[in-house]
Amino acid sequence: MIGAVIAGLAFFGAMEATGNVIAIHAWPAYGAAFPTRAFTLPMLLARQASGATLTILAGCLVSTIARRDQRTVLLELASQI
Repeated sequence: MIGAVIAGLAFFGAMEATGNVIAIHAWPAYGAAFPTRAFTLPMLLARQASGATLTILAGCLVSTIARRDQRTVLLELASQI
């Protein structure tokens, strides 16, 4: 379970960093605003949407990994009975 949470956090961090790099290079105004965090409303909405999407995807990843781990644990316990 801990490994699943760590994987979810790593996924979120890596994808957020990648998204920021892409936005900085693809959207010149975003790149200019990024160092001082002087974002306009469309930039803030894009960041919010990105964060919400990544939160959902990271949660799905954690759930999938944790479910797989739980089945493994249950199979190991069942085999010991």
